[in-house]
Amino acid sequence: MNILIVSNLYPPYYIGGYELVCKDIVDSLKSKGHNVNVLTSMYGVETDKTDKNVCPTTAENKTDKNPARRDCSVSSKSASGGADKCPTTNGNIYRELTHYFDYQKKAISFKETLTRETSDNGILKKLVYELHPDILFLFNMGALTKSLLKTMESFDIPVVYDISDYWMAGDKMVDNWLNYWQSPVKNKLAFFIKMKFLGLITQPELKEYFKSMFSVDLYSLNFNYTYFTSKFLKFQYGEFGFPCSSAPVFYRGIDTKKFLKSQNNGSKEPLKLLYSGGLHPDKGPHTAIEAVNILTKKGYKLTLSIAGGVRDKEYVDSLYKTVEQQELPVKFLGLVPCEEMPKIYAKHNVLLFTTIKDEPFSLTILEAMSSALAVVSTSTGGSAEILKDKENSLVFKQDNAEDLAEKIELLIKNPDLIKKFGENGAECVRGSFGFEKMLNEIEQYLVWAAKDYKTGKNL
Repeated sequence: MNILIVSNLYPPYYIGGYELVCKDIVDSLKSKGHNVNVLTSMYGVETDKTDKNVCPTTAENKTDKNPARRDCSVSSKSASGGADKCPTTNGNIYRELTHYFDYQKKAISFKETLTRETSDNGILKKLVYELHPDILFLFNMGALTKSLLKTMESFDIPVVYDISDYWMAGDKMVDNWLNYWQSPVKNKLAFFIKMKFLGLITQPELKEYFKSMFSVDLYSLNFNYTYFTSKFLKFQYGEFGFPCSSAPVFYRGIDTKKFLKSQNNGSKEPLKLLYSGGLHPDKGPHTAIEAVNILTKKGYKLTLSIAGGVRDKEYVDSLYKTVEQQELPVKFLGLVPCEEMPKIYAKHNVLLFTTIKDEPFSLTILEAMSSALAVVSTSTGGSAEILKDKENSLVFKQDNAEDLAEKIELLIKNPDLIKKFGENGAECVRGSFGFEKMLNEIEQYLVWAAKDYKTGKNL
């Protein structure tokens, strides 16, 4: 099958684990004989070209060049009007789309937006006409223009959505063009301005063209071929009003063979705790540090390693300050390349998953369980579909350092629980969250979608 995947990010440029899963799926589908091409953004390309210590991007380069390590707000220079746009193609990877996103949610100008809309839709059309894919397979579209979705529906090709986070519902906050067309008119002046713009396009054919390209109604898109990566996420999209009641759930999976077993399973003091994730208030690493502070004051010997990239410098500075002032046994490892994480897990015996917000699903929990670590976690969002309190993990109240400290203290006093949760967690991942299981579900779904689409055309 000839597949064109569209994703906002693609390794070696990435922010989180979902982009890495996307690459694993691409590689595995290719190994099964499918022809797979990827259209993604230029995120990170300019960073490589301006950094003398980093070679130009290649799909095969395995060096960790995650731009989030250096600057969490990197965005494609093509968002500045297209003058600096330098599309990069390597083999089956097309890094040509504009990625615009920062954590301040800054809007770009109308002129810049119009340039992006026209350029990116043209790139998509050209690629589809050249590659003749049997199916369009959409991963995360966050920070890409949503008018691409409308363009995709104009092709005589089935579009499959992989929904693994809130990009479709949440991007209205950061996509100013989508927000422009979707926002309800609050006053007559705003309505006049919007209609005035359309009125400037005097030719009826051009007016309809601009409406069809830019006026994206997310709720009217065809979601016949959509799957979610957690029941929680599917429920949330249903609450948002998206028609997804019949969509299946395919849990994300990991390759358990990559992960080493913890060398400290059931060991005595000091307990070796690990936090792995972005350093941002929503992720809750401050809860882990506060819990360590509580326990050290009680005289317990333990250590905490924090592995993660900086997403909020002011917040991270406050974490460093707390650790220094309280003289806590906390070590910041920085952003650890994904290929090094198995070794990091193996050197610890407890993962603290402290996220406060409702995350769609957690690959970190799966990786830690596969490494036979005891997991102490909040049960927000899709995490609850992995965790079984007191069976394969311990659950604590979100943003509650006292409760977290109590759970860690329970493990200190009962080291056999570390071994129990580690073994049960590893078994849970092997049975329900393996990579091959996920891949087979996705491949079968893609094949079914292509056949169903053709059948529907012939009716």
